[in-house]
Amino acid sequence: MENTHGFDALDQEFSVTREDIDGFRRDGHLLLRQLASEEDIGRIREACRREIARLDDGLRLQVMNVWEKDAAVKAFVFARRFSRIAADLLGVDGVRLYFDQVFFKKPGAGAMPLHQANRFMLELDPDSVLSMWMPLTDVPGEKGPLSYVAGSHLHEKLRSVPNPLLAAMRLGLSEKPCGPMQAGDASFHTGWTLHGAYGNDTETTREMLIITWFAEDARIKDPEDSAGRNPQLQSLFRGLEPGGKAQGRRLPLLFYRPYRDVVKLVHGAEEDAE
Repeated sequence: MENTHGFDALDQEFSVTREDIDGFRRDGHLLLRQLASEEDIGRIREACRREIARLDDGLRLQVMNVWEKDAAVKAFVFARRFSRIAADLLGVDGVRLYFDQVFFKKPGAGAMPLHQANRFMLELDPDSVLSMWMPLTDVPGEKGPLSYVAGSHLHEKLRSVPNPLLAAMRLGLSEKPCGPMQAGDASFHTGWTLHGAYGNDTETTREMLIITWFAEDARIKDPEDSAGRNPQLQSLFRGLEPGGKAQGRRLPLLFYRPYRDVVKLVHGAEEDAE
């Protein structure tokens, strides 16, 4: 997609290190500092605030798929830098956008209990799902920072128990805070990583943008969402058959490694011919 909104730096790929990848696959989460600049965040912050302002009042306010409503947010969400990192961390050739979500937590909002995101999404096969949480404003320790149970994504028994935190503790796992984040930092976690967030004890709103991807070759098990997991997400798979490839206009392919390599080869050949 041609970038017309000034996110040139975000079209430049950011290569995670082998150490980053190994740590992510061990822990199920990874914090990368300043993936987006203050200027980049400033270009989308007001659009995100406008969408939140349309909602009824509440302590927790969420809007999904703002990329379909605002061109600047679309350019940001579609940025190659983010989707390349997602593919690298998942160890896949490509990723599709599942959804974006603007999530504001007002002063006084309580903690978000530990949970596994995949349990509230429509089932994919393979279930390689990854989310990035990026604050639009700084998040000090008292403003509702994220927390994780490192290694929880590796234990399948945690995926169906009614109290995954208790089960995780019995496995010797524990919840730890991600720590303060600045606007433009990015915290990545898998769909099976137990995560939550502390309450917002400040006088200002915590503003967060979430982007979620899945492996590009995934198939949708139950596009009609007969289990009633998430009616909002069901609309993304409308018209697809059970077991069919999870693809469509609302599930765009954002990064594909073989295609990227072919483009580089073609461009390299053109440069050699000059």
